Amino acid sequence: MLGHSGPVSWPTYPLGGSFSGPGLPPPGFTFPAVTSNQSSHSRAASPAQHAAPTLNTATTWISDSGASHHATPDPQYLLQSAQFTGAEHIAMANGQGTSIASIGSNMFRSPIHPSTILSLKDLLLVPTLTKNLISVSKFAKDNNVYFVFYPHSCFVKSQDLNETLLEGKLGEDGLYHFHPHLVKKESINIDIEKNSAFLKSNPCIFLFEKCNHVVSNTYKQWHLRLGHPHHDALTKALQTCNIHLPTVNKISDFCDSCCIAKSHRIPSQSSTTVYSKPLELVFLDVWGPASLESSCGYLYFLTCVDACTRYTWIYLLRRKSDVYSNFLNFKALAEKQFQTPLKSVQTDGGGEFRTLIPFLQQEGIIHRLTCPYAHHQNDTVERRHRHVVELGLAMLHHSALPLKFWDHASLTATDYPPLQLVFNHPTN
Repeated sequence: MLGHSGPVSWPTYPLGGSFSGPGLPPPGFTFPAVTSNQSSHSRAASPAQHAAPTLNTATTWISDSGASHHATPDPQYLLQSAQFTGAEHIAMANGQGTSIASIGSNMFRSPIHPSTILSLKDLLLVPTLTKNLISVSKFAKDNNVYFVFYPHSCFVKSQDLNETLLEGKLGEDGLYHFHPHLVKKESINIDIEKNSAFLKSNPCIFLFEKCNHVVSNTYKQWHLRLGHPHHDALTKALQTCNIHLPTVNKISDFCDSCCIAKSHRIPSQSSTTVYSKPLELVFLDVWGPASLESSCGYLYFLTCVDACTRYTWIYLLRRKSDVYSNFLNFKALAEKQFQTPLKSVQTDGGGEFRTLIPFLQQEGIIHRLTCPYAHHQNDTVERRHRHVVELGLAMLHHSALPLKFWDHASLTATDYPPLQLVFNHPTN
């Protein structure tokens, strides 16, 4: 159990902050070149042992659910430290107490998601400890993560995205071991004399230089560095900077964050229903009003699209209220020509179709309604609207005719195959 004998307010040492005023680097200052220092791992000592550790303590950290703070016996792990002179001490599980030498902080990258930085705030230096301890509660609170324990492993996951950030294994001592790559003071190679004044005022410069030392040079890493740009924009930027990357893997380089942040609508599934006969389903919709009244005084047209053959009928309308009478004409014509009854229709539930409800119920015709603002559910007839209008405008422009003849152009645009599917003979 890691605790305190009395109330104490630990000093806080922020890891970030802007460099301004006296904290600005001197002219000609360059960030230090940091080399990775792989410490030799020794077998973890038994919890019963209390021998003082050496400076090459193994980079193994134990998750401790009973600890209130992180603790280490190695002063090299306190990159931002202050001498702790209080009378407080740590209460051990055996009831004995031990003093705190200093307090500081450190941080490390997630080995699974290198763009995520995990911090060890209020890290206590306790020389008499034999293990490095990570407080489960404090680590979870400071980094917005949670721990998942299994019989032989332990995982640290992000609260926001539920992604695994750190993985630990059950050791021979029955404790969960983590192996994060923390920065140690002795691993930082820099000319102290040349930049001593700046380094004393900004001790965290080493830490950020180490954390920003990314050796990965993949497409996804550059995508994250440059703020999630579009593929073409990122490719052009890298080519301009003469940065060559391996071939892009569309699966592994897929960015989940872009999909969550940039998507405007959840993807909809396409219908798998297949209609084998005409008039099993007919899509109905009204186009208009037109910006210019036609030569015959029309402003709208009713579009009827057969789901099986995609054959299209158009009925010109002066008012939306003319939908009812024109639908009766369509039903009579279609059923007479095909010798088969109309079984179902689909509309967007607009007011112009409400007058059809009693008639459809009387005739036993199923009336299907699309969801509000779900244009993709009525895309068959809405796409046909666009096709008819664009084809009609193209014919008017080619013929040098005024736009008021759009009604004739629209009727002409629908008088083409799939006539063969409907009437079983090719177009004359």
